[in-house]
Amino acid sequence: MNPFNTVWSKVFSAVGILAIPAFFIASIFGSFFVALAGAGGVGDPHMLRILGRTFGTCFLVLVGLGTVFVPLEILNIGRFYDRQAPDVAEKRLQTRTLLLIAVSLFATGSAVSLFLIIARFPR
Repeated sequence: MNPFNTVWSKVFSAVGILAIPAFFIASIFGSFFVALAGAGGVGDPHMLRILGRTFGTCFLVLVGLGTVFVPLEILNIGRFYDRQAPDVAEKRLQTRTLLLIAVSLFATGSAVSLFLIIARFPR
C-alpha cells in the first residue's frame, strides 16, 4: 500500500493546504490585537502578536474546514478515498473521524488563544 495514497495523508495534506495561507493571512489578526491593546499598556506586544497570529490561523482553518471539507464529506461530493474501494464504509469513517479531530483541535486552539489574548487586556 502506498503511504501517500491513504486517507490520513490526504486529509492531513488538505488541512495543510488550508493552514499555510491561513498562517500568512493571520498576521492581520495579530496586528489588530496589538493595535487594539496598544493604548491599554499591555506588557509585551510581541507575545500578543504571536497569540493573535495563532488565533487567526486556528480560526481561519476552522472556518475553512467547516465551510469546505465537512459539507463536501457529509454530502458525499468531495471524497478523500476511492469510490470503488471494497472498504468504503471504513474509509468514510476514518475521514469523518479525522475531520472531527481536526475541527476539535483547531477550535480548542482558537478558544485557548482567544482567552489568553483577553487575559492580557487591562481591566
